Amino acid sequence: MELTFHVGSIAGRDFVTALRQEIRLLRRERFQCRLVSFGGGVFHVKVAVASDNESRYVRLRLTRVVGAFLTMRALDIRAEDFFNRKGLWDAKVQQSVKKQLQQARDFLLPLKSEIVSRLNEHLSTEDWVDLKGFLRFRLKNLDSFVTQLIWRLADQALLEQEWSRLVTFFRRFRQNRGPGVKQVHCLPEAGGGFVLCDKRGAKLRHGLPERIPVDDLGNEDILIGTLLAMGVRKITVHGYSPSGPALTILRTIFYFKECSGCSICRKKEITKHG
Repeated sequence: MELTFHVGSIAGRDFVTALRQEIRLLRRERFQCRLVSFGGGVFHVKVAVASDNESRYVRLRLTRVVGAFLTMRALDIRAEDFFNRKGLWDAKVQQSVKKQLQQARDFLLPLKSEIVSRLNEHLSTEDWVDLKGFLRFRLKNLDSFVTQLIWRLADQALLEQEWSRLVTFFRRFRQNRGPGVKQVHCLPEAGGGFVLCDKRGAKLRHGLPERIPVDDLGNEDILIGTLLAMGVRKITVHGYSPSGPALTILRTIFYFKECSGCSICRKKEITKHG
């Protein structure tokens, strides 16, 4: 009896390790087995069997091993198609996706019995299986889930990459403004918007509008842009909790602090710095 498995290159080494371990166990049961490969991710398992029962037994044993392998490595096998597309993702995105896929392998463990069952059904009438093709055409629902997961991880990696570039740009922009303003305090105004002042609570005047206005798009983007233009290094906000996105930017670009109560917080009137 001979069974042929086409795995591909991305997980060939792990597949061989799993097969060899099972072959050693079969040999202990007095089965004559050997594993042969001619490259290209194609592996042949040859086993001497004396009856149909032995053939079914060996097929079942190998099916369980291959099914367990496919459960753990389906993400990697499917991702190989994406990695082989030139120009789709750069090396950093690919590396990030690969790392995330390794952490997501356990997601498929509940499907192991279903995968083994489908694989056993296939190998009961066939002597070969292309694991990538089996995943795409015999396990379509799983393949759809895996494909969506890969795209989602890639999108996440691309967003992180763009975010890193944006942060770098913001930091360089701030640094290029020269010494700038070392520290700024930000307070909300009753009529909307913000006012910026120094550590004494005196309003800063650096060509800023009288009040940072509120519009349909919000005012935090204007606040952040103003801080960058001023070359601010440290900002403390009083009586104001930034939104999630704004908070992320403020903490990443500046030395950021939220004040829980101080003399500036208690100031009702802010004096102009003359």
